[in-house]
Amino acid sequence: MTTFALLAPTRISWLCGSLLVFLLPSASAQERGDRQDIVLGDSCVTADCHAGYNAGNYVHGPTALDRCDACHATVTEGEHAFKMVREGASLCLFCHDSMPQREFEHGPVAAEMCTACHDPHRAEFPGLLKEDPGGPLCYSCHEQSDLESKEYVHAPVVAGECLQCHDPHTSDHPMMLNRQGKDLCFSCHTETRDLFLSEETWHAPVSEDCVLCHDPHSADYPRQVKDIIPDLCWGCHQELQHQVGDASNVHSAITIERKCLNCHDPHASNHLAILKESVLDTCLGCHDQEIEQPGEKPLQNMKALLDESKFLHGPIVQGNCVACHLPHAASTFRRLVDVYPPDFYAPFDLAEYGLCFSCHDKDLVLKEQTSTLTNFRHGVTNLHFVHVNREKKGRTCRACHAIHGSEHEFHIRDQVPFGGWEIPINFEVLQDGGSCAPGCHKPREYLRNAVTDK
Repeated sequence: MTTFALLAPTRISWLCGSLLVFLLPSASAQERGDRQDIVLGDSCVTADCHAGYNAGNYVHGPTALDRCDACHATVTEGEHAFKMVREGASLCLFCHDSMPQREFEHGPVAAEMCTACHDPHRAEFPGLLKEDPGGPLCYSCHEQSDLESKEYVHAPVVAGECLQCHDPHTSDHPMMLNRQGKDLCFSCHTETRDLFLSEETWHAPVSEDCVLCHDPHSADYPRQVKDIIPDLCWGCHQELQHQVGDASNVHSAITIERKCLNCHDPHASNHLAILKESVLDTCLGCHDQEIEQPGEKPLQNMKALLDESKFLHGPIVQGNCVACHLPHAASTFRRLVDVYPPDFYAPFDLAEYGLCFSCHDKDLVLKEQTSTLTNFRHGVTNLHFVHVNREKKGRTCRACHAIHGSEHEFHIRDQVPFGGWEIPINFEVLQDGGSCAPGCHKPREYLRNAVTDK
């Protein structure tokens, strides 16, 4: 069935053209000589002249009604030569006057070349388009290989549905987009939108524009991401890239399997830093088993340790592993946020205890005597000072304290690694103090009410 595109002030979905002078395909010279009295509309579309101009699935209204004079006017009376009744796009817009004026115009619209896309007489496609709407028509100007030659192609591109995202005439947005940024993507990805809206924290590209990470047409990587992970992430997180590149201790979580996506959701989350789970649960997702380290002792099963510990270190209670550990990379022992002596013995240097004294009072190891700083004292003799503040073989914090959790108050260890020997501490709480019988000295006790020389 032929559809007539009648003259009416209605918005069309494709471009309008501009030709200052339009010459209808003419009949033979003999025919022109025989018909000096030709009148537009009477005999333009005949078997002898412009045959087939009103044959097609879609026929322009004036053509169907033999109203050639709606667009064409004679140049000289009686001669077979014609001009357009109006110049440029005004010819089309005289009838199709509802095309909105917006900031951005498609090239053919800006150049007033409606006939670049539309046939002014008849066509096989809706809107009098010269080619199938979308892909085939668009590819007459836009290089197809640039848009869909890569391995992963966006579904609308595969289907040739360019108009799902782009307006063919005018737009309020760059690239002739129908909507801006995430709103365009969410017009199809409604389930994703609803999921994101339920999350508290959005990744910045999600809030701004999905194409910061995804190519809207095609890409070499799944989900049309523009680059591999973590290179895609480094595009924005350059400071972190330098931190990882300069560090001697890089967390394997960002080098194995899904890399950054092992811990982070790339879009939205209800957790800090767009983590998939809370900080503690994220860490224990891997540290729920012993982890082998080349040339070193395996890292212990931290989840088991914490589950078995009655007393937990403050940051663990808060679920805040990153209070002490840098999660990506560092050049410190165990990627700690500040320096901390890793050995049993160390000559005392306050600067080497930066991690501990970022929270604890440094006077614990600077004052020889106290009655208020600590309960680990004999009378007023500060036993922290006695153990730690030594010029040669000061005991470090880890000699007595378990950093994460313990069965005892103040995170006192049951035993402490000393090379290949696990030294027992044998700590006991007394009514006014405590006692220990470690392998490094005879059993001793301390009493807070003991009388000592000041």
